[in-house]
Amino acid sequence: QKKFGPFITYEVATALSLLYFSRQHVQHAVLEVGLGGRLDATNVTQPLVSVITSISYDHMQILGDTLTSIATEKAGIIKPGGLVVTSAQSPEALLAISTVCQRQHASLVRIGLAGGDPALSEVKTGLLPALSYMYRLERRTVDRQYFTIWSPAHTYTNLELPLLGEHQLENATTALATLEQLREQDIAWDEEALRTGFLNTRWPARIEVIGHTPTVVVDGAHNADSIQKLLQALRSSFTYHRLIIVLSPAGDKDLVGMARALADSDIVVLTRMTNPRAATVEQLQSVFAEHAPNLRVYTAATSSQAMDLALDLADDNDLVCATGSLYLAAEVLRWSAHSGNKAIASAIEGIDHEP
Repeated sequence: QKKFGPFITYEVATALSLLYFSRQHVQHAVLEVGLGGRLDATNVTQPLVSVITSISYDHMQILGDTLTSIATEKAGIIKPGGLVVTSAQSPEALLAISTVCQRQHASLVRIGLAGGDPALSEVKTGLLPALSYMYRLERRTVDRQYFTIWSPAHTYTNLELPLLGEHQLENATTALATLEQLREQDIAWDEEALRTGFLNTRWPARIEVIGHTPTVVVDGAHNADSIQKLLQALRSSFTYHRLIIVLSPAGDKDLVGMARALADSDIVVLTRMTNPRAATVEQLQSVFAEHAPNLRVYTAATSSQAMDLALDLADDNDLVCATGSLYLAAEVLRWSAHSGNKAIASAIEGIDHEP
């Protein structure tokens, strides 16, 4: 302790996890960084491939207040001579990642939307590599998306993913790109397994439909960028009369950005989840009054009361979406189970740790 200082719970848990993996003779593990990357406890490992997904303004009090500084912190996971797969789209963020790759003599593999590279000018001037993996939505239904991925080695057609939102296609393409890079390092897999994996993907609280008439959705979007992506996905995936948002984010998030993103919604119900980091209702009211003054705003003391109020306000053809934090999402899933949703009750049974 004198040499390294006191350890936080996350660091101890990471060390215990790595010890457990070693004792269980785990061949390959997927480790997700807790926050940032450069100084994260998981960065003691030597990965076969490093993956950096989309980058937005989040955790700015720690990572910095520009995309360059945030991306540079995340790029701290890049090892000398390493391999990097990224779905980052912002040219500013990509240039920061590329700078670290050059310094570390690492290879950079980019993925993105077919025919829509926002960093095309940087590619033409030689500052960034071109997209290696591209995806395109072919069609969607109310509960899944069908899409195509082009890789350097193969075209994967009619892929099926039971998750909504174009950002999930970006995530799926990132996963495929990573798998193909690992295959070059003699980690075997086949296309049938890939397709089965996509088809059987279940991700709770990611545009998860928990009710009908009106449609009720819960999502873990927790910053301005993910709120915007959520709204885009709701508009493209559902048909509804009015959009009613139940919101409770953490107090250290970009509340102004969230309010501006939600300004075109029909109704917002502000509440406070049971979490010490949660923004207060009064804090949210002040932000929305200034930055979304034309939005109809209601308040509720608890998330359960907020959901009950939202349903009272909703017509059968409306859409109610609870969002702002995964902590709120957990509370709303619990509310749904207690309200008689047997499917949700069964899904969270054995894994829900209700306080």
